[in-house]
Amino acid sequence: MLAGNSAITQEQRDEWEMVVCYDLKSGQERWSHRDRVRFDQMPAGVGPRATPTIVEDRVYTLGATGILNCLELETGEGIWSKDIIRDNNAKAAPWWVSGS
Repeated sequence: MLAGNSAITQEQRDEWEMVVCYDLKSGQERWSHRDRVRFDQMPAGVGPRATPTIVEDRVYTLGATGILNCLELETGEGIWSKDIIRDNNAKAAPWWVSGS
């Protein structure tokens, strides 16, 4: 997702599901947020599959295991986080969570 001179995406780094903001001009990482989860139960590969959503000064992300984050756009600081599967006593679909 693009916002100004930033590109925000989700990726898997070892045991961490990451939300990462990159500078569009330099390609350098500006900030990152991480959750200690690794989803590797799909034939499509490991990690999150949903596109971040930006509304005003907030970034909303949904990880493959159901972690929903709200982050500050400029800094990546966490505002709140919910586990939508656990918090709702729900059973995940066979593909777990993927939505954009």
